[in-house]
Amino acid sequence: MSASKPKKFCVAGPCDPLDHYMLPALPRLPEVQDLVNSEEYFVLHAPRQSGKTTSIYAAVAQINAEKKYYALSCSLARLDKVTDNGQAMSSIIGLIYGALRNAKFLGLKKTFVDGALASISQDPDFKESPIQLWLNFLSERIKKDLVIFFDEAD
Repeated sequence: MSASKPKKFCVAGPCDPLDHYMLPALPRLPEVQDLVNSEEYFVLHAPRQSGKTTSIYAAVAQINAEKKYYALSCSLARLDKVTDNGQAMSSIIGLIYGALRNAKFLGLKKTFVDGALASISQDPDFKESPIQLWLNFLSERIKKDLVIFFDEAD
């Protein structure tokens, strides 16, 4: 945000504290760090436009700043019309792949991410459990646990 650009209220989409008036997102989710540390799966359920995506972005930023885990956000919004399981699995892998390529905080080279996907897709078990193989492969190579927040999973 430039000094001349005033803050405004955000009424659609995630809030950015540099551009928007907002309450801090993380105090609304005090248990998230404990759930991550406990390696728990959890669902954040709240009404529309209540700050879920903004909170996810804040949690990802905090987790990455602590450098204990790698965290990223992956929106599944594009899958809302997908009904075929195989297509959904491929799409989710593609969305995670895209999130990893764009996640500069991971310090991963794009060539690593590209090579990883090419390598894992050759595994004979890839058709049976592609997401599990892909995530296991990534976790073994990045040397830290990977925390993924799937947004718009409904």
